[in-house]
Amino acid sequence: MAQEPRLYDVVFHEIFADPSPSHGLPISEYIEIRNTGNKEIDLKNWTIYNGSTSGKISTSLILKPDSILLLSPSSFLSQFLSFGQTATVTPWPTLNNEGDTLILFSPTGTVIHALAWNKEWYGNSLKEEGGWSIEMKDASQPCAGKENWLSSIDPMGGTPGTPNSISKKINDEGAPVLRFAYMPDSITIIMVFSEPVIPNIFLKDIISDDLGPKSIDVVPPFFNLVKMVVLTLNIIFLLEALLILSSFIYSCLLFTFFCLDTKEK
Repeated sequence: MAQEPRLYDVVFHEIFADPSPSHGLPISEYIEIRNTGNKEIDLKNWTIYNGSTSGKISTSLILKPDSILLLSPSSFLSQFLSFGQTATVTPWPTLNNEGDTLILFSPTGTVIHALAWNKEWYGNSLKEEGGWSIEMKDASQPCAGKENWLSSIDPMGGTPGTPNSISKKINDEGAPVLRFAYMPDSITIIMVFSEPVIPNIFLKDIISDDLGPKSIDVVPPFFNLVKMVVLTLNIIFLLEALLILSSFIYSCLLFTFFCLDTKEK
């Protein structure tokens, strides 16, 4: 039985939301995804959701390790075939020129990658007006957000099916910051962080047994929300939980390494 793909095994790698005016590329939106793992992945029945439309890859298509796939609307597929491995998503999740939310799901409905981008990610006031894609700099840093994306510098306006023009290693060494917390009810604490996080696996051992949480979950699709459910709540527990949880957090980078280290070789 094939192993279920893990978080960030496949990531969004390039987004072409506003194709006009053209600098040489087909006048069509496209999305590029990349296999960052060490195993081949069959993308049949994978879906991309933009908040309103869920498009599916309906054919069996193997994405090899460290390779990329170009996705386009079916009506423009023939125009992109010369750029490399290409497929269509049906129906096409139309991209908003001003910015959008994109979520990549495996066939079982597991979130593999999600991002919410806007025009600031172009880093160029002229290119954000159209005709240029935004590209990921470093695929090993999938949750670095805006700092890991920039407009293409390729003269054609983008690099569909080929290595990104701005590809480079970046360092995301800053720990996630606890922005705020709130309680939707008397036993639930929601903590909102500045970037995706994973609670330290020893957290439940750090908080005293008498006041320990019933459950701690990181909430998809962006994984920057931590939901803690407790059996009882008092002010001592609340302060202890917030202080400890904000201190003992793995960054997205460490979580990625943890997943890679535990994968079957």
